[in-house]
Amino acid sequence: MSWSSHCDYIRNLKGVPAVALSGPQGGQWGESHKGDSQKVPSTDDFSSQRSAPTASITVNGEKLMFLREVDNKLYGYKKGDKSCAVYDAGQYTLAAFSDEADVKLEKCVECVEKGKEYLTSIGYN
Repeated sequence: MSWSSHCDYIRNLKGVPAVALSGPQGGQWGESHKGDSQKVPSTDDFSSQRSAPTASITVNGEKLMFLREVDNKLYGYKKGDKSCAVYDAGQYTLAAFSDEADVKLEKCVECVEKGKEYLTSIGYN
């Protein structure tokens, strides 16, 4: 199964518009998005996102502000209708992104949490 297939599966768990997965050095492993025009966050944006949240991150050239920390490794960012949840497992970084008004940050966080459970079940901790 390809990394993009894993991303498709994770994205569909909670119906968020976009998911991206990268390795520990920031190289993109896979991505998934619905529709042709949906922006997918580059997980390279999160490569500096190690061990502590930053005040903001840039996703697709747009700055999102830090909103909350869910646990020690899951961070939420928001700006207007744009939301992004980022989980840094050390072995991988998983991000869920939305620029749709009806998909809130909480849904991105839920998607990342479910994605984390899924990746753990296939051997990625």
